[in-house]
Amino acid sequence: MKKLILFTVLISVVTLGGFWGGKKVCMMMWPGSLNPSQNWYFALGLNAGQAESLKRLESSFRKETDGLCMKICQERLNLLNLMKQKEANQEVINKKIEAIGGLQILLEQQIAAHILEVKKNLTPEQSLAYLDRIHEELRNSVRQSGYGEILDLK
Repeated sequence: MKKLILFTVLISVVTLGGFWGGKKVCMMMWPGSLNPSQNWYFALGLNAGQAESLKRLESSFRKETDGLCMKICQERLNLLNLMKQKEANQEVINKKIEAIGGLQILLEQQIAAHILEVKKNLTPEQSLAYLDRIHEELRNSVRQSGYGEILDLK
């Protein structure tokens, strides 16, 4: 339970960072930040057809998620503007926060759907390598954020 609470705090910090960092922070903890290269495809053992298919999936995924990330950031800015108002209303602010949360859920769903779609185009071994790569990138992001020790990511 303690780890879950700490992870939630970490996600909140990353989310808060979205106020300042735009889509980079929005996607920094998921495969949108991986920016696959030829070396990355080679490490997965993809053939030319698989690499091309994955590039198309990534391109489509980025278009969708970049737009959603920017919408989340815009809504965060709108939230800050609401809070700047002298007569800031807690109920209105909470509704705006819930709307942002809904967008974040949608983003997480799109990311999961993308990962599952990529997996369909890979062999079981490639799929495992792909997920291991994402897992390692996520762990590295958490470590770099300074929360790796707290979450016991040694």
